Amino acid sequence: MAKGISETLDNLKFPLSKTAEKKVEKPVAKREEISAPSEPGRSDKFKEAMAIPIPGRDDFWYIEDITEAAKNAGVISKLLKKKDLTPEVINNLKKEAVQSPGNTRTKIKRLMKNHPHNSELYILSAICTNGMLLNSSNRDEVLRGLKFAVKEAATALLGNGISLYNCESFYKIYFVMLDRLKRHQSKILATISDDPKYAGARVQLNGAIKATEFLYNEKSKVINVINHLKKKLKSSNYVALFNPSDIRDAAFKIEQGNPKEPGKFGTASETMSYVYALALTFSRTPILSRLVDKILKLLPDKDISLLVRKISINSIRRFGAFRLASADGDRDEMMKTAQAIIKENSLGLSKIAGQAIYHSYEADIFFNLAYIAELTPSLFQGKEYVGVVDKAIKAMEALVDKDMSKGHLFTENASSHLRRLTQFKDDKLAESNKESSK
Repeated sequence: MAKGISETLDNLKFPLSKTAEKKVEKPVAKREEISAPSEPGRSDKFKEAMAIPIPGRDDFWYIEDITEAAKNAGVISKLLKKKDLTPEVINNLKKEAVQSPGNTRTKIKRLMKNHPHNSELYILSAICTNGMLLNSSNRDEVLRGLKFAVKEAATALLGNGISLYNCESFYKIYFVMLDRLKRHQSKILATISDDPKYAGARVQLNGAIKATEFLYNEKSKVINVINHLKKKLKSSNYVALFNPSDIRDAAFKIEQGNPKEPGKFGTASETMSYVYALALTFSRTPILSRLVDKILKLLPDKDISLLVRKISINSIRRFGAFRLASADGDRDEMMKTAQAIIKENSLGLSKIAGQAIYHSYEADIFFNLAYIAELTPSLFQGKEYVGVVDKAIKAMEALVDKDMSKGHLFTENASSHLRRLTQFKDDKLAESNKESSK
């Protein structure tokens, strides 16, 4: 284990930039007070197992947007004539972070005093913290350290630090942390499994375990996107930042009908495809929800192709919220989220009605209505559910009719949904008729 790791973790205080005021994030779902075991030691470990990385669930997972503080600090920096860190300095730190994480972490901490809003320093600090933990045999220390590293890396991405290098680094640490959290949860569950007085605690912990499992199961989808982009992007752009101005510029060119106009990452259309792909991974990661919001605000609604992509991105996030509410057994939140998915995708469908469908983000608008219908037969009742299914059936029929993708990629899937939806509708109608005949 690297010398000084415990002291390093103790010194990791958030937010690191003092000038930003913390805002309370609204919980994803209503939470009961945690009924933790009262014994010393066991109580803390139980609460650690419940502290899953979802905004509003635990104060630790508040992610500061350092760009807000940077706006106020910018004038002061100019007056003091502080120089930004050069790309050469950052590149050297990236090499040192792998070779000597402990010493490099100390160096980065010193640099943060003069550059508290530099997103690259946050991701590098996370990489160093992760590297320092690799040889630790203390399970509690490793989980605690990984949580700090994930928070630092998330702070980097939210702080205008989106690059493929930074995203890949974040997800490597994030999924290792989730794996460690799963192990910790299973261990704690085993210690309270036979005691009747912990019945309430077991219910809550089982919900947290389901939520963590859901988050971890997003790994293959996320990593596939990252690996795909590594093949698509030029190697020189692997570390290049997708600044808000780059995203806004690409969106503007598309909106103006100039999708082939060049930019930093290729054409405007290519740039937007990269941003869209990364945004989908962020939508699968609840602690990056504010980052998703920032990206969505950069995309105008007037251009239909951009609006449809926004709905596609946001729907991924909503489906995740639906699954997490299901893990909690929160039917009210499930209903609220399902209705939002239906409303948002119905809007998208109305905007592209009659158009030929070529892209997956266009087809998503249709498929999302089918997915939510298939997830909610026990949530919506009677005629209300039949209405949801009818809307989904019409969406699938329209998709089959308008599918102009290569090899009619979407038709087979839509046809499968049609068969299932028809069966769902028949079952619900039979159930309603049976109830009415009593």
